[in-house]
Amino acid sequence: MAVPAAAEECDHRFKLLLIGDSGVGKSCLLLRYADDTYTESYISTLGVDFRMVTIRLDEKTIKLQIWDTAGQERFRTITSNYYRGANGIVVVYDVTDPESFQSVTRWLQEIERNVGTGVHKMLVGNKCDLSMKRKVERSQAQAFADKFGIPYVETSAKNGTNVENVFTELSNKIMKDVKDKEGGGAAGAQPEMIQVHACPWMSPRIYPHIASNVPLTRPRALMLLTSHGLTHHSFSSDIVEHTAHGDHHRLRLVCVH
Repeated sequence: MAVPAAAEECDHRFKLLLIGDSGVGKSCLLLRYADDTYTESYISTLGVDFRMVTIRLDEKTIKLQIWDTAGQERFRTITSNYYRGANGIVVVYDVTDPESFQSVTRWLQEIERNVGTGVHKMLVGNKCDLSMKRKVERSQAQAFADKFGIPYVETSAKNGTNVENVFTELSNKIMKDVKDKEGGGAAGAQPEMIQVHACPWMSPRIYPHIASNVPLTRPRALMLLTSHGLTHHSFSSDIVEHTAHGDHHRLRLVCVH
């Protein structure tokens, strides 16, 4: 739950992004969560806005820095700078606007291009209170989210339905990662590291996620290996560290026996 913003001390800071097409209600979701207010007046966000919200999780004080990024194409170059350092990203569409739902795929591609696949994501179908105007069925969106392995929630910024749940669930997932890193894993042992040296087929042109120097998830790493006939062991969920020196690339994978 949120706590008074006056408290300056915190144990952790999480950067969250709201992205999606213009008009899907990103700013309204942020206002509802941060200020518990709602307005029918629609003013398109110019570039980027953000709010600070302080919450308590697991007896820790967490400051959420929530960025409201504009959905208009002409602001893409502005908002792309704010993907850096994001801990969690909420992709929002409007359940009454099928085009905004179709754009979700593009937004997920934007996320992968800017921060890779390791960041926590959540798909949100906003304006669920407009049941008579609904064009995207819950089952359709749920199937889409299941396909990409991300949680799906329907919200109403107007009446507050599930708004707090979105940010609480996302923050809990990030907090779990923080606790895992602080604890060093259950056994505390360092996993064996193996190196896969890039060949010409691992060029940045073919694999932009490698060129962008971001962590790879288990499915992506397995796809990378198996698609080129490489043998592999069972990999952990987090694939770490790619370094590049000129034309020489090195990919380090966590190998768990």
